[in-house]
Amino acid sequence: MSSELENCVYIDNQENLDSFVQSLTNQNQYIALDTEFERRTTFFPKPALLQLHISQETYLIDTLLVQDLDALFKALAGKHIIMHACREDLEVFRMLSTNRLNHFSDTQLAASLLGYESQISYQNLVEKVIEKKLDKNETCSDWLQRPLSSNQIHYAVDDVLYLEAVFHKLMAALDKKQRLHWFHEEMHLLHSLVDNPDEDDYFFKFKGLGRLNSKQLSIAYDLIVWRDQQARQKNIPRGFIIKDKGLLQLIKASDHKVTKQLYALEDVPNGFIRKHESFLDEVFTQQSDSIKKQSAMERVAWHEPEAAKQLKKHLKKDRDKLSIDLNIGPEVLLSNRMMSSLFECIYFHKSYSEADLSKILLPWRYQLFKDSLDKFF
Repeated sequence: MSSELENCVYIDNQENLDSFVQSLTNQNQYIALDTEFERRTTFFPKPALLQLHISQETYLIDTLLVQDLDALFKALAGKHIIMHACREDLEVFRMLSTNRLNHFSDTQLAASLLGYESQISYQNLVEKVIEKKLDKNETCSDWLQRPLSSNQIHYAVDDVLYLEAVFHKLMAALDKKQRLHWFHEEMHLLHSLVDNPDEDDYFFKFKGLGRLNSKQLSIAYDLIVWRDQQARQKNIPRGFIIKDKGLLQLIKASDHKVTKQLYALEDVPNGFIRKHESFLDEVFTQQSDSIKKQSAMERVAWHEPEAAKQLKKHLKKDRDKLSIDLNIGPEVLLSNRMMSSLFECIYFHKSYSEADLSKILLPWRYQLFKDSLDKFF
């Protein structure tokens, strides 16, 4: 057995977890944390394992067998938690406990501010920063199976074993380049996004809305929100109810109501139409109305004016130059999604204030692009 596994503690009952939580008060302030989960057949991720590395020991908590984790997360709230690509992990933690992590850092985000690829994997980052090559074979493993294999346990331990070492090296590099405050601002934003998820988020991600007329867009909102509610209630993926492609076909054919023409749609299962016939008739003939819906529809229907296209061209040119000068990826410096939010603020909401633009870009990024924006406003 490797030395890493010798220092691994597997926790599969409440009594042992309670003892571990008691010991956390005397532990290192820094805790590396990761989770393994499955969501191929569910809407919400199904937690399978929590991995924590503290000083020289790794703890694997079996969340299939130990489910009262409130005390654990209450204890973790007082620690500095280190994770990698943590947004999905934070979503899982919301399911495990009502207690929230107060102070966490993301090594993927830190690495992106130092010129590493924006979505760098944990394994690749470990190899580049501390020259340790990790096994990737269990990445798509079935983490709900029991017992876990020795390879799975080894992989789970590796996922947190080197996080703290990588984190400290990244923080030192950011400090040397005077970018540490950039990282803190990014983490503060991530914290707020996780605490306040947008319930309409998938509506704005749905592809093809820009080609719909106003009635179709209204129907689209009702159907997309309804499908999300159904998926949440049944805890199944959205596509198990009806796939995006089929939903878009249904929206475009909504003028036909529930007729034979709907049954002829290639990507809409006949069983779906039969099951929801009365609901579809209601949505097609009388759409809901609310301030929230109207606001969402206005955002989607709005098109960037010519001035926005000129500003985008200008910003991209400056971004590409800064990317070379700072050795940071263009999408990290100013992503297309961030530019869209910026143009929406300026041209749709008619707000040009430094406070509003800084809120979107974050102060560090706003200072980099301030001169570029000043040329237009």
